[in-house]
Amino acid sequence: MRNIFLLEACKETQLHALNPQSWLQVERGKLTKSPPFSPSSIESLIKVPEPPVLPFYKPVDFVEVLTQIHEELESCPPHESLRQKIAALSTAFNAMLNGDFTESLQEDVDFSKNGISPSGMREIRDFSETGSLNEICPDLLLEVLIFSNKFCYERLKDACDRKLSSFVTSREEAVDLMEYAIAENSNVLAASCLQVFLHDLPNCLSDDRVARIFRDTNRQHRAIMAGSASFSLYCLLSEVAMARDPCSDIRAYFLEQLVESSVSGRQRQLSFHQLGCARPLWKEYDEAERLFEAAVSAGHVYSVAGLARLDFIKGWKQRSCDKLSSVISSFNPLGWMYQERALYCEGEKKCDNLEKATKLDPTLNYLYMYRAAWLMRNQSFCFYLALEDYRDALCDVQAILTLSPEYRMFEGRVAATQLCTLVREHVDNWTATDFIYQMLESDAAKGVLYFRQSLLLLSDAKSTAGTHNAASEHEHLVYEGWILYDTGHCEEGLRKAKESISLQRSFEAFFLKAYALADSRQSAFL
Repeated sequence: MRNIFLLEACKETQLHALNPQSWLQVERGKLTKSPPFSPSSIESLIKVPEPPVLPFYKPVDFVEVLTQIHEELESCPPHESLRQKIAALSTAFNAMLNGDFTESLQEDVDFSKNGISPSGMREIRDFSETGSLNEICPDLLLEVLIFSNKFCYERLKDACDRKLSSFVTSREEAVDLMEYAIAENSNVLAASCLQVFLHDLPNCLSDDRVARIFRDTNRQHRAIMAGSASFSLYCLLSEVAMARDPCSDIRAYFLEQLVESSVSGRQRQLSFHQLGCARPLWKEYDEAERLFEAAVSAGHVYSVAGLARLDFIKGWKQRSCDKLSSVISSFNPLGWMYQERALYCEGEKKCDNLEKATKLDPTLNYLYMYRAAWLMRNQSFCFYLALEDYRDALCDVQAILTLSPEYRMFEGRVAATQLCTLVREHVDNWTATDFIYQMLESDAAKGVLYFRQSLLLLSDAKSTAGTHNAASEHEHLVYEGWILYDTGHCEEGLRKAKESISLQRSFEAFFLKAYALADSRQSAFL
């Protein structure tokens, strides 16, 4: 998709009359003639990639859905102990030896044709008398396990299952024993093997045998391995596979298993959406469309973003825009809706949609990257350097670094971070934003100090101006609380935060409460 910059009416400024590199060399005392800067050299770096369609569950009514999930978790029944007795005797043995079968009339019953050795039969005899297994080797345990499963001797099978699980300590053992666990329906053994695989992620996915175990399972096999957690298991596996290689076949297999593992409506929404996000990587656009439509039908409105991207790929740009407009008019507008629509607009309409998206959701970073790209293209910081306006030059370079942290300026001769350091020396009064950027660039210990200073600056600016401009009572209480907190009255500031929370549960009030609580507890120890 072609990128349109924020101010399309502005023509690219020619920089041949100004050599920004000379300013840098004056700083070092090495003024020399240098070739003019070529704006075309950064064209490949200023193309802002469109925000991806995130493979996440994004309900429109997020708070309501979180409440439902919490209520479901609270009402879940406790898990039954595995740490449990299933049956006292085997039904099959009881029918064979005490019923109308031929064996009930025989003094000696021959079990040699049932895959059990004399040693195995002795262990079965001892277990029937003592109720516990002796210390025996894994091969003999497997023999007894298979026999007990065949004759429904559940107590013995459960004991063998648990005993065998203690022998699983390596990937090799887990691969070998998982086959028996699935074949003999041994949940504890399968769980032990699965635990070894999970501890070895992502490396174990490079092992074809492990990948095959996860890839070729059916519903019954998944139930043996993970029980009701099958969906969560394949969520994890698909995420790990995506981190290794988003285009890998194994990731596609895991996502297909995720769809098959879906039980609830929310699980179907997420699985259809995630597989829909993956299909375009293999250019399977029709299948991706089918999956996104299934996710929308199941209630996942965000999947409309995927349908709009597919329409654009097919050349139907206006249809993409119409889809987003329909969503905005049908639901409570959210930031991502306007951001997605901006991708299919031009000029002022694009800017308006991005501004609305940022107001609704400041965490969306596409607009900031878009603005930084425009600054990079126009190289406005060069003019600020020439005018010795170091404050604005610093702001522009910091904006560039949000787009490309490794960006090198002046035809690759100078790292943008290095220029930042040089310009910062000429800035006398730091703002809260400067403190935050300094925090991100410094080591952890100094970062905490700078972050703390930036918060104090922000809170001070808010409190002094905000007490007169508060739109509501709960905001007014937060501003008053910051004033009290900044002047050393932590307890009073904490009280204001609690009063504000009682009126409305806002992030700002909880933020103030956290800081006031932290300081009040520290002072209690002194």
